[in-house]
Amino acid sequence: MTIIPQKKIVFLPKDENTSDKIEIFKFPSPSNNTAKKPLNLFIYNDKLYQLQDYSFSKSCQYQETENLATEKYHYNSNGEPIKSAFLINESDRSDGQIISTNIFQVSTLYDLSFSLIAVFYKESIAKSEEEYVAKETIDLKTSGKLDDRFLTARDVHDTLVDTNTSEWNMIPIKLLEERMSKIAQSMIEGGDKYFKINEEKIMEYLLTKVEKIVANFPKSLPISLEFPEEIQKSLKYIMACNLLISLIPMSAYKNLMKLPIIAECVQKYNEYNKVNKQAILDRKALTENAMKVGLESNDVMDKKKPVKIVKKTTIVKKKISVGQGAIDGFFKRQKK
Repeated sequence: MTIIPQKKIVFLPKDENTSDKIEIFKFPSPSNNTAKKPLNLFIYNDKLYQLQDYSFSKSCQYQETENLATEKYHYNSNGEPIKSAFLINESDRSDGQIISTNIFQVSTLYDLSFSLIAVFYKESIAKSEEEYVAKETIDLKTSGKLDDRFLTARDVHDTLVDTNTSEWNMIPIKLLEERMSKIAQSMIEGGDKYFKINEEKIMEYLLTKVEKIVANFPKSLPISLEFPEEIQKSLKYIMACNLLISLIPMSAYKNLMKLPIIAECVQKYNEYNKVNKQAILDRKALTENAMKVGLESNDVMDKKKPVKIVKKTTIVKKKISVGQGAIDGFFKRQKK
């Protein structure tokens, strides 16, 4: 078995005609989040795919001391575990390789609509995802539109290359036109189709994404069955919107949360949460009062406890009575 130091494992789309070589190009993060890395994309059979990194049983830095003691993992200077992977040919077990990394890449379909939405909201830039749910008022201007006119897909393509990134050259016009039809108004004139991206169409499209997530809600995000059914549904809508944070700019997220169906879910959940919190506080207060009552009753009982009285015993000396017997007369007192 040979050791390959720099080789990576890449899972490509399942197709017998898949080429051994793919041309990878980079796109800016569709969230316009400066902390996010660019996307690694490639075109295959007129479809757009994204390459994402995964790792085998990745440990954490918290367990570094314990793992070092048991020699379970080795760490580099960044506190990341150093691992390797075995690549085995199932038909011939003797044909295998050791790859000196535990990271592999998986290709998944990428929706180009998110990149078009990012361009529409190009002036909505965030430094972190925490800004999305911050309570501070944020300017929701939708400046940075592609164009306020109806344009052909070719004109939009040229504009994107000139104003956004030259990597748009890698996107086929047919694919661009298909994705623009999801988030733009369209009209046909003189046999040509024209598009104009607007916010209303964007919100409609994002809402379909949210409803799709709700209909197929991830099991990895369990919701407590203690919630009433209506609140469970509301919470699913809220969490589905939050799952889109990594794919849409902050202004798009804020506007999405203002849609009537989403705003109603937020209101229902907040009202339920407020009542539920008050109920918890009430129960806590009752418990504390009950405990105080118990303590006060103990104090009263302590006050009512009988006080032990210690009686002092005194010895009474008997007086010798003076009688008139014969012997008493002998000691008769003299008169003064």
